[in-house]
Amino acid sequence: MKKLTATAGLAMTIAALSVASTFPALAVTTPPRSDPARTVTQFTPLARSVSIEDASRLGSKLGLNVVGYRYENPGIIGEYFQSDADSNAQFVASFRAFNGTEPQVVGLITRVPAPSADTRSTNSIRSTPSPLPVPSDLPTFAPPKIDNAPAWDRMQHARSRAETTSQTASALRIARTWQPTYGQYMTFNQNGRAKIWQDLIWSGYGSDSTPLNRDLNWGLEFEVNQQISYYSNTARPACGLASDPNSPAALDRNMFWAVNRNYNWTLYYTNTQTPASLGAYADTNDLLDQCNTQSMAIGIRSPGLLTTDGQVYEVAMLIDAPRGTLASTTPISANIQQVEGYSCNGFPWNGTANTDCMGLNQGARPNGVDNNTNHGMLNSSRGYRAAGSCWETYLEAQLGAEGAVDTVHRFTCPA
Repeated sequence: MKKLTATAGLAMTIAALSVASTFPALAVTTPPRSDPARTVTQFTPLARSVSIEDASRLGSKLGLNVVGYRYENPGIIGEYFQSDADSNAQFVASFRAFNGTEPQVVGLITRVPAPSADTRSTNSIRSTPSPLPVPSDLPTFAPPKIDNAPAWDRMQHARSRAETTSQTASALRIARTWQPTYGQYMTFNQNGRAKIWQDLIWSGYGSDSTPLNRDLNWGLEFEVNQQISYYSNTARPACGLASDPNSPAALDRNMFWAVNRNYNWTLYYTNTQTPASLGAYADTNDLLDQCNTQSMAIGIRSPGLLTTDGQVYEVAMLIDAPRGTLASTTPISANIQQVEGYSCNGFPWNGTANTDCMGLNQGARPNGVDNNTNHGMLNSSRGYRAAGSCWETYLEAQLGAEGAVDTVHRFTCPA
């Protein structure tokens, strides 16, 4: 997503933080004076993991305005936001059915008053507060593990398809690249929600196609973009359809099939790195994006920490978003982009992975093995629409020529 440059936009970005940063979002201690009309989300880590129900009890006991939870399980990272439509128990049941386990909560996402302009200082804003103690009467949560869950079966299917369709990067005679050799995408409706599945695979053979082949100070964002051609191409927040452009009910965002606000997301990875080290985040900051485009994206600040299992590198993502009220389907495209992480090193993010600082400096250019900043996985000219479009994109050798081209193959979405 587009963001302001670091020099010109830091103050405006801080002022617009209610454009949802989720993890780790700006942590704000209640300042001497605050603006009650504006709020920001704050991530507070827990001293130890608990269940969602116990995390909810803890938040209520402390009088916190808890809007969501961060969970980290072996091979799984994500966030869940509470909604009027589903209870915590319903979310846990659906999570268990798809993932074969239950979410292990490691932090609370709360909504707090935004600091006023004259109190934004290093004393009132910091990147992450200290871990919140968990009372002894709430047990440490050890999530159950069930083999052959649908999520892992889906990833295995993608790997099988990658082996069938996509030649190795070495065989394709391409230069070393951070771009994957295979991607599988699904967009569908389920239980009144918009679902987006992405599964990316790098061949890894001969180090030709791996997430390591990039400027190590740059991250990757994996996005499915919704577009409405007849709608205004001016930049947010000047869309002219809502009195409060930061409101979750803003009409310009409800124009699309999936709403870019407070969506649940899960990232799956196949290595032994600790979840927090990857720096996964929901890229919900759409400030300065065109009003006729709504991007649904998950980012990884440190994709170089992904490791191969001896065969390939693989990472998958599921976005579970509220449905828009003004569109049942939306034209879509898909893209992967490199985004600089330098801007997250300074105040107020202090080295965290965050939607408000990743890619903030639009003028920066990577300095790595492969300096391309974008790789398209689906062109909007193909006319695919969400929901109900499922496809795979893979590298295929050009006959009689060096290099490779992307081939897109549409398939029937699973029931």
